[in-house]
Amino acid sequence: MIMIPLPFFITAAALFTFYREWANIEPHRRNSWFLCFLATLAFQETLIGVRFGYGQEWLREIQPVTAAMLPALAYLSFKRLSFRNGAMLLALPTTTAILLALFALNLLDTFLAANNLFYAAALALLGLGGSDALGWVEIGRERLVRGLLWLVCSLLIISGLTDAIISYDFWANSGTNTSSIAGWASMAGILIAATIITMVTSWNRLREKSTSTPNIIAEKAVFTRLEKLLYKERLFLDSEINLNRIARRMVLPAREVSRAINGQTGGNASQYINKLRVEEACHLLKNSDMQITQIVFASGFNTKSNFNREFARVINKTPSQWRSVQ
Repeated sequence: MIMIPLPFFITAAALFTFYREWANIEPHRRNSWFLCFLATLAFQETLIGVRFGYGQEWLREIQPVTAAMLPALAYLSFKRLSFRNGAMLLALPTTTAILLALFALNLLDTFLAANNLFYAAALALLGLGGSDALGWVEIGRERLVRGLLWLVCSLLIISGLTDAIISYDFWANSGTNTSSIAGWASMAGILIAATIITMVTSWNRLREKSTSTPNIIAEKAVFTRLEKLLYKERLFLDSEINLNRIARRMVLPAREVSRAINGQTGGNASQYINKLRVEEACHLLKNSDMQITQIVFASGFNTKSNFNREFARVINKTPSQWRSVQ
């Protein structure tokens, strides 16, 4: 009984996240693949909940199709391929699952397990790929997107292992333990996801500390070019600016630009851009009568919460406190 409601909690979480993404992000900035992933995840978890919670075994005929789609959609959410290339990538596992369901049902669970683990590995490579791999992410959202990536990766690993165990259970016990396995997998998923994210975050910190010292002269040259570009064209005021766009303007690899920022400022690209935005906000706070809510967007920030957090990080005061002493 403990495991029955868990798939429905995942459904609710997926639908809530879908709503937030749809309602709070402008249409041209929405990640369509991620929205498709969330919708498919909600549908899949609903099927699982109804099947195991209410004994509707006929849903087993539908469930493998959406299960085959989810890993590819998860990968596309972070890789951001074009629609044509993404559709081709999505069609392969979906078609394979349908063919196996029709002509080789005994291989279906094995395929689903392999499919989940393959895309989990692909996501892990993206997550470990540094700034180049997720260069499309807007400045200020890297931490959020990277956290989501590892959460989704962990869910795929759990799903893949669950499919493998269920496949063995059907072979050894005619599927008598399937319901129990699904329940324990649902409960373990949340714990494993949190553990993986914590471990990867710690690993990234150690990796950054162990990275060899780059060429200081080359770093300074790149950073000088970057400063001139940002100040001349005021790019930091663009709320949609990201590392890839900056690197393309400089005709340099994103990794090289990121390394120069880290070497010269001690922070990442997001922190550096936000520092420039805070400097602009201070200028507006001191030399204009604009309201703070207007200054938030005029200085390049997307949300007031991010503005307040970055302002406090750089200035150690709230915007209203800083303005009052000027």
